[in-house]
Amino acid sequence: MESAWALFENFGYERVSMEQIATVAEISKVTLYKYFPAKESLLCEKLNAEIPFDINAVDSHADKITVCVTQLVSWACTYRIYLPTYISYRLASPPTDENGLAHIFSQMTKCAAHHVGAPSPLPPARLGCYLEMLCLGAMRHWLDDPDFELDQELHQLLRLGLGWSAPTPAQAEALPYMGE
Repeated sequence: MESAWALFENFGYERVSMEQIATVAEISKVTLYKYFPAKESLLCEKLNAEIPFDINAVDSHADKITVCVTQLVSWACTYRIYLPTYISYRLASPPTDENGLAHIFSQMTKCAAHHVGAPSPLPPARLGCYLEMLCLGAMRHWLDDPDFELDQELHQLLRLGLGWSAPTPAQAEALPYMGE
């Protein structure tokens, strides 16, 4: 994967072929395709691995959303040139919460359920996948609209998706207002 990433960074994603990746990685194309059926899957694997959020690093339920949004916006800015391909590939792929954004949102759903002492309205894995799709849509809009406030939109989407775990009044005061 690191061989592919180095090629993407040096020559641009669109100009790199799977054959070039296999050559630089010193593996056969058959082996490369066995693990990564498309160039997009290599990119997706790399970007998923770079998502910085660690659900256990933040104690407060309310802070988890704020920290997650801050880190996702930073991640999106860092990998902005790759996001159109990443988003298209993720939207065309079967839903999974094994890694990436859906995994993070699934974990946040489980934490929210624990916080309120009640189960989520949907299975955490499914809700995590739905939240991923919403966030990918927001990121797609952000790529096309220079005035789009990605951080505010992601905050609203996560608060909407996790709204069933409404914060206590003290936690609500700590959350930034996201009104119009």
